[in-house]
Amino acid sequence: MRIDEAEFWRLTPRQLSYLTKRHRQQQEREELLHARLSSVIVNTSFCHPKEPTCPADFMPGYPQTIGTTLTISLSNVAIYLPCTTITTGQQLIVSPGVRNTTIHGCAYQGGSNASGTAGGTVWVYTGSSAAVVVGDSTYAQDTKGFRLDNINFNTASAGSSASVFAFYRVQEIDLRNVYLNGNQSTGQTGIYLDGTGNYTGGTFDSDTLNGFGTGVYMTGHLSGSVVGDYSNASTFTRLHIVCPTSGNNPVAGTYGVNIAAADGNTWSGGDIESCSTMFHLGANAVNNTILGLRNENSTIQYQADSGSSYNSVVTGGTFFTGALVDNGSRNSFWDAFHRTANGIKGDWYASQIDATVINHLRLGIGTGTVRGLQWESAVDQGTSSNVNNWLWGLTDGAGGATGWIYQDLINNTIRLLLGQNNAAGGNNQTALNAAGTGNVCFQCSANSGTGGVAFSSGGATPTTVGAVDGSGNAQFNGTLQVGGVTTHVGSVTVKNQANAEIDMTLWAGSSAAQSEAFIYKNYAGTTQWYMVNKSTNDWALNSAVGNLDSFKAYQSTNSGDTYINTANATGVVRINYETGASPYTRIYDGAGNTEAYFCGATCLQFPGIKNATQASIPRLDTSGYMTNSNVGLGTGTSSPGGSCTPPAIYLNTSGTSGANNNLYVCSGTAWIAVK
Repeated sequence: MRIDEAEFWRLTPRQLSYLTKRHRQQQEREELLHARLSSVIVNTSFCHPKEPTCPADFMPGYPQTIGTTLTISLSNVAIYLPCTTITTGQQLIVSPGVRNTTIHGCAYQGGSNASGTAGGTVWVYTGSSAAVVVGDSTYAQDTKGFRLDNINFNTASAGSSASVFAFYRVQEIDLRNVYLNGNQSTGQTGIYLDGTGNYTGGTFDSDTLNGFGTGVYMTGHLSGSVVGDYSNASTFTRLHIVCPTSGNNPVAGTYGVNIAAADGNTWSGGDIESCSTMFHLGANAVNNTILGLRNENSTIQYQADSGSSYNSVVTGGTFFTGALVDNGSRNSFWDAFHRTANGIKGDWYASQIDATVINHLRLGIGTGTVRGLQWESAVDQGTSSNVNNWLWGLTDGAGGATGWIYQDLINNTIRLLLGQNNAAGGNNQTALNAAGTGNVCFQCSANSGTGGVAFSSGGATPTTVGAVDGSGNAQFNGTLQVGGVTTHVGSVTVKNQANAEIDMTLWAGSSAAQSEAFIYKNYAGTTQWYMVNKSTNDWALNSAVGNLDSFKAYQSTNSGDTYINTANATGVVRINYETGASPYTRIYDGAGNTEAYFCGATCLQFPGIKNATQASIPRLDTSGYMTNSNVGLGTGTSSPGGSCTPPAIYLNTSGTSGANNNLYVCSGTAWIAVK
């Protein structure tokens, strides 16, 4: 200050302030003079640097200000910024079509451990738009080649909707080692990428974005006939985004990465923290890949909107319950908690939502042919060979029908087949098979159900038509057709289940008459009786031992006869023989009229040979036939007297004691008492 100690202590505070300010200005002039000399010397030296220096390079920590918009309108420009703080409300603009712009800072993490935002190259933007604008915001032309590195940008004092970078139709961006600090609110954007007109994309490496409402926003042409001119083909490595928080919780409406329209971009590694939505895949987000991007304390980790498709996310850790929303199509989200591929402990899948999850397999390549998808397992027989044992999955449907099979390759048998025609309806079969001498067994395994087996009608409203319960009791509501021998160990009961006629039918032959029979055997299996309907349609109860028909009935189209026979030559046909049987037997004429009536031990009637006008005498001829003689039978109350003419019979109906009901027969000259 060029004053002695005594003069210093006599200074007033105002004088000291003026003197200090003048001293600082003098130092700056001297530093600037030295910096200019140093810059000239270095630039004109024998070993001058490839890129010329400026006085600011030799004035570390000297603050700079920019009062007007800085526009780069020439191609192949390289700018080297000093380790200082540059404060401006103006934009840095790279004009549309300008190629190969390079801007280097000296450091982006500060100059010391005490300060990570000072000491390096710090760009403090106080405007209300984008601090750095590259490309054509009218989307008329491409801008290729922009590189920026090692700069700390600060928009804490900028407008509420300000951003650091805005790229319009720019290709080959290279943004490395930049540190972006926002205003810790929802309105600002760190990096804005717009590919409308062609695409915008490049490389973003080791970039940190802190305190922005949206860290990275990617968009493009969202309407009209042009499709795909989005923010495309970028690679983000080790991206670190920290969203604004309130009470250490995410602020609603904040995004780490917000994609409105982007195609074919890749994120590798990095970390996104404390966002309302960590990663948003909008309706025009397609074909993007995210690998190992760490999540921390975000409300929604990934949200995929309807229209998003073919995006792939692979990460360690987990997608937390409710933190993954996928309304798109054919997006892939794979974390180590819900989906694990492990050759040692086996694969693992866990649902990420409390609802039915449907996996989808699209088979074929769009040529209209239904194709199969199958898995095959093998028996491990060492390193020399192996034997395939099972094949399962969907069969090829090129022939008009497909099926799901489980095939035994060792026995070459399809054990389970679910058939399906390629069009609705038709014969869609299901097959369940055993192999070798094995059987198809229902409810055979330990702890299986005890409810038996039920068969239903199918259709829109199936009803049970047959069942076998757990005790082996069976019920079938329809008809039962058996082609082979049927054997019953116990008694057989046919019980009607309704108040209606019930029938049992034997139906032999398919195109010609055949005999059919019930056969009765003894315990040794020897046939004893046949109840048979012969091919000539006569029915018989036949003794298999005697080889005689004990009862035989002919159809009306045959003889119409009915036979009753004994089973051997000495047998007797007995009627009402058993104890308790009726003593009465009637024989009719086929019209309801009695021909003969055996009406007890002392009664025998033959109404068929009666005389309609008088009691008459039966006649037994020499052939043994009994007929009506039509000779009258007289009756009275006393013995007949006088002569008589044969044949004449007189019956005393009320004679005296000992003569009652005497029968008298005419001998030609006198009556003879018969009884």
